[in-house]
Amino acid sequence: MRTLAEYVEARPSVGIVGPKILNPDGSLQYSCRRFPNPVAAMFRNTPLGKLFPHNRFTREYLMTDWEHDAPRPVDWVSGAAMLASEAMIESVGVMDEGYFMYCEDVDWCWRARENGWEIVYLPTSVVTHAIGRSTDRIANQMIVRFHRSMLRFYRLRMLPRVFLLWRPFLYLCAAGALALRASIFLGKNLYDAMMRKLRK
Repeated sequence: MRTLAEYVEARPSVGIVGPKILNPDGSLQYSCRRFPNPVAAMFRNTPLGKLFPHNRFTREYLMTDWEHDAPRPVDWVSGAAMLASEAMIESVGVMDEGYFMYCEDVDWCWRARENGWEIVYLPTSVVTHAIGRSTDRIANQMIVRFHRSMLRFYRLRMLPRVFLLWRPFLYLCAAGALALRASIFLGKNLYDAMMRKLRK
């Protein structure tokens, strides 16, 4: 954290900085990304992603086309590990409490950028993060909360940029797509749980 703090202190235009995040096995987590967009979501969350696993929309969203070995301005960094400047918090405010565990980091970085702050990925600071370790026991609740948070972010940040008459239709499309995706994950968890019981 000292590396992150020193970086922010030396650069007044930087509002939020995030470290390189590794999985417990040492592999890279894609912890800095572009803001969500409908096309990337379509490729990531539908069979299109299986048909075209290396499509440019997913690559651009996850920022996979660089080595993650140099500091770089990005759209957002993961809330698993980030540091925000005091000046940024005073001008933008704290994370939106309307989110729970998911998308609050995306939303905060969105608000910071909208107010002129830079978001920077800093790989000289390294953190290990075990994804899902704290939520494994309540996985189904987390699936529901994640998709609710995604829909909230879409409604608050993306829809206002769309022509007014299109907003209700696009909101329903987003809600339907997210509900379908959540149902698939919940169904898989239910199936896996039933199979485990049958094997006992």
